[in-house]
Order: sequence, then structure tokens, then C-alpha cells
Amino acid sequence: MNKIIQSLVQTIPKNLSGSYLVKTTEVFVPYKEIGIECLTREITEINLFFESILKFIDIGVQDIDEVAHILGVDYAIIKEVVVDMIEQKYLVTTENKIIMTPRGRRALETRKLVTIQKRFINQVLVNLITGEIVSGDGIFTTRVEKNDICLNEELVVDKAYLENHHNTINEIFQKYQVEDNVFGRHSITRELYKILDLAYEKLVYIKNQLYVYKNFDAEEYQFAFKKDINEQYVNCFYRQVKDVVPPSLENFFERDYSFASSHSKNVPLDNILLEKTQLLCKLLNDSGDVIQKSIEEQFKNKRYMLTDDEYRNFFLHGSEFIWDKLIIVSGRLKKLFDNRIWGEIRNLSRNKEIYIVFDEKEYGIENELNKLKSNSVKRQNIILIKRNGLSQNNICFFPAVSIGIDEEVYEMFKRPVTLRKGIIEFEKESIEETVNQIQTDFNIIFNNENKDKNDTRDQKINRKFSKRSYQKK
Repeated sequence: MNKIIQSLVQTIPKNLSGSYLVKTTEVFVPYKEIGIECLTREITEINLFFESILKFIDIGVQDIDEVAHILGVDYAIIKEVVVDMIEQKYLVTTENKIIMTPRGRRALETRKLVTIQKRFINQVLVNLITGEIVSGDGIFTTRVEKNDICLNEELVVDKAYLENHHNTINEIFQKYQVEDNVFGRHSITRELYKILDLAYEKLVYIKNQLYVYKNFDAEEYQFAFKKDINEQYVNCFYRQVKDVVPPSLENFFERDYSFASSHSKNVPLDNILLEKTQLLCKLLNDSGDVIQKSIEEQFKNKRYMLTDDEYRNFFLHGSEFIWDKLIIVSGRLKKLFDNRIWGEIRNLSRNKEIYIVFDEKEYGIENELNKLKSNSVKRQNIILIKRNGLSQNNICFFPAVSIGIDEEVYEMFKRPVTLRKGIIEFEKESIEETVNQIQTDFNIIFNNENKDKNDTRDQKINRKFSKRSYQKK
């Protein structure tokens, strides 16, 4: 199970003194991806052709043919250079005569060319919480689904906002610029001159992780984000959930009020299991990239889940350890599993039998399960068992690991919040007892057991038939 352990090393947070982790949840931070329409100023060293032509004009040689003859350069090449200089307003021409403009004279005196160009700077990201402006190059952004938890935007990005951050945008432009070698020009500086407008804008998100810790001795909670410079995100979170909660954060709270009213309990922690869990957390935090044998041994002790969604790792790495069949019992499957986990269940069903006991009253679950089965390669490997009034959550990769999950509702910011507390077992006998109890409670007969019964019946029939045949002889 090294890959599962390694994934936990990368995701598990540090312990806080006097507290323990009770909830982890993905929270999406809003960004505005924008394109900027602007003018840029480029200052370059005057190249040899430009300087030579300007010098000839300065001493009265204004005929293009004559300039080409003196320089010993083909007329077509000189004409191309002159056209470029006219476009950049260094020259004007009339009747095959070229005349220097005031801009051309400044270029001759300073030996520098200044060009103003209209450009577009695209894929610029503005953090709508902190106001930070960064290049979007290499940053993974996403859109959010209906039930995702998102911080609400706190900034408006418009032309005035961009003008107030002219220097930052100029730094991004510097990274984007490419050296221009047309006619041998060597760029000295290229900079943002003026912001004209927004070329495009779209709302995108970057995933972060919110950790909730509970005090050992009191009903007090601490919140922390995985990536949070100067605690800007956690302060934003506090602001947005204390009073009128925006719709984007509603799913942090328990929205099934009948469930909340029936699960408001505070089951005491098992101190032995808690100590084992805390020890494993410390070992993982100190391990780095090397998984020691002591960590593997500690990982397989009976303990609490390290995070309230640790069970996900067993689905995501289900091909990395040995098991025969998967048994899932839950009345809240849509709360436990997202699209990614449903996809993993579908993949696992290619080679393994999966038994799912679900509550027929869970909203939308039958459609979800029918979709799961219809999209599976081996539909016969997914066995659905409908029940009513389920109050337990069990996940068992038999006979490798069993996870029992309790959901308890606590009050935060005067609203109900569901916390998951799961116990993981790796001891084979305990797992067998759990699975036998599930079979008894829900009248489940595994397919291999049916096969064994049929084989036994066939063997008895064959023996009787053989005996009768022998007596007849």
C-alpha cells in the first residue's frame, strides 16, 4: 500500500497543538482570467540600415536609387527598409525622394528607435480574494461543479483596477516578450505604455484545501488553508460565513436538516485509537519521500482515519493492493462519493465484484447507480441492493481493509456541519466479522457462495446417480 501512504504524505496537514483534525474539504479560490488590450513602447538601438539612410538624408542624399547605389545594395532591399521606416514614421517620401521626419532626426541624434505598438497580453490571472496579479502560464485552473465549495469574489477587475497595477502587468509583459530580430534590431527595452481595455474575461478557480481542527478539551475550532500567505484565505472564509453566507459556501454546512437534527451527537474519542492515529500523522509528516517499514506497520494498525476523506485513497489506488470484492453500505452515497470516485468504482468493476447497499430514499441515488451500472463494461459485477432507513456507512475491500464511518453533526457559526469519524481495520478476522454481519443484516449472498452451493448440489446429484448406476449393474 505504498502508493496510498505516499499520497497521504503529500496531503496530510501538520498537527496543531492541543487540537486534532476533524474535517478536510476542497475549497476553490476565484480568479478572473483576462486578456489586456494595450499599447507597448519598444526602444531599440538603431540598426545599420536605418542609421546609414538617415545620415545620407541628413547630408542631402534623398534619392532612393542613389542611396542604393552608394551602399552597393540592391534597390529592392533598400526599398523594403524605407517602407519599414515610413510605417514607423521616421521618413516620408514624395516623388522618389525621402525626407526625414522630426522623429527620424531624434533617432539619428540618440541612435535609438522608439516604437509604439498595439498588443494583447493574454492569460493574466487576477486573484479575486487577495488581488494578486500573475501570469497564467503553467497554472492549472478549473471550473466548478454545482456542489463545490468556493470563496465568493471580493474584487471587481476593470480598466481602472488594471491601471492601478500598471507595474505588475508590465512585469508580466516582460516575461511574455520575444526578442524581435527583423532587420537586425536588438531590443533595449520593451515596456507597457498604456492600458486600453479588457480584451476578454472569464471566471476560473484554483483548488485549495481547508482544514478544520477541534480542540481536545472544548467545542472550539480552528481553520487553516493548505496554501495561504498571511492567512488571507482563512480571514476571507471567516468574513463570508459569519453573517449572510453566500451561495458558493452553503455546501460547507449540512443542508439536510432532518439528518442534522437526528445526528447531533458527540461520541467520545477512543484514546488508544487516537494515540495511534496521532503517532502515524507525526511519522508521515516527518518521513519526507522515504516510506519506512515502521510507517507501514503503524499504517496497518486499527486506528481513526487520518483525514475525514482518507477512504478515497483506497478507491484511487484500488489496483495497488490485493482484495477480492468490494462491499459498500451507505444511506449517503452522494455525500461520500464524487464523480471521480464513481469513475474509479466503474473501473474496479472490470475485474472485481462490487456490492452496493443503498437507501432508496436518498435523493437522486438510483439515477446515479443506474448510470454507474449502464456505463460499466461488466455490468454483472455491480450488484445493487436497495434498502430503507440506512444509518451506517461501511466500505470494505474484502479481505484487505474495512472502514466504518460515523457522521456526527456539530455547530459552527450557528449552523450545522457534518464531521466524519472513521475507524480503519486491517486485521482479517475483524474484517470477516464485519462482512458476515453485513451479509446477515442485508441478506446478501455473494456470487461465489451461490456457485459453491450449486457445486455442492451438483456433486450430491452426481454421487446419487453414480450409486444408482452401480446398483443397477
